[in-house]
Amino acid sequence: MNRREVLTAVSGGGFVALSGCSDVLGDVTGHNVEEVKENAESIGYDDLYRNVNEYKGDPVTYSEIRITDVVETDDDYQEFILRHPDNDWGESKYLYGLWEGTLFRQDDTVTIWGVVNGTHTYMSLMGEQTVPELDLVDIELIESG
Repeated sequence: MNRREVLTAVSGGGFVALSGCSDVLGDVTGHNVEEVKENAESIGYDDLYRNVNEYKGDPVTYSEIRITDVVETDDDYQEFILRHPDNDWGESKYLYGLWEGTLFRQDDTVTIWGVVNGTHTYMSLMGEQTVPELDLVDIELIESG
């Protein structure tokens, strides 16, 4: 198993992304984009977080969400921390997304389509955070950050 660590501190959002094994990368491009888009649903954060194993492999979509952190890896992937639409002020309802494709940046507002892949743990200024992880298959830029 190849090991890698990615650490980044973001001044505005205060996130430090941590990645463990490169196995999380999997075959992100192996999903059929059109099939994912046709079948994707927006799942509420609490339901997704509590039942992530039941949703593993299921397609999801979220509209007009903000990228709060971006980490570029050595293997041409971008790792995102995304604000879930259920996130109200003061809450920590985020998603972790892995993307290979067009470059995006922090504070971009996007619509995403992806497949639930389990959970991902990272460090923020508030301590260790575990959030649902998505393999992203398509991203549409709504507004540049």
